[in-house]
Amino acid sequence: MTMGRIIFYEDRNFQGRSYETNSDCAELTSYLSRCHSCRVESGCFMVYDRSNYMGNQYFVRRGEYSDYSRMGMSDCIRSCRMIPMDEDLREDSIMDRYPGMSDLPVLQRDGRPLADVRAAPPTEAG
Repeated sequence: MTMGRIIFYEDRNFQGRSYETNSDCAELTSYLSRCHSCRVESGCFMVYDRSNYMGNQYFVRRGEYSDYSRMGMSDCIRSCRMIPMDEDLREDSIMDRYPGMSDLPVLQRDGRPLADVRAAPPTEAG
């Protein structure tokens, strides 16, 4: 199973205090006063604009997210879940873990269906 690593920053453009995790976090404000940017070092995460995995959810993969609001995301992220990736990943296992995704279109990956979640594109490093 592939593990992920994500670093959250209080301010836009990776400024201010940071918090790094490789697991679920129900309340980022336990570590940071706010969260306006992040770097996904490895793996994939679902991030939420409310605590306890509530509110709008966004799928983020390896890359830099310097300003959530410019990407159509909520201005501040409050919780996250690491998405474990393994060879047995199936659509129904994603649906069980991330309620509310069942009405989204389906993509194919290696001949297996996966949910097409709202994917925020990483910004260019520079």
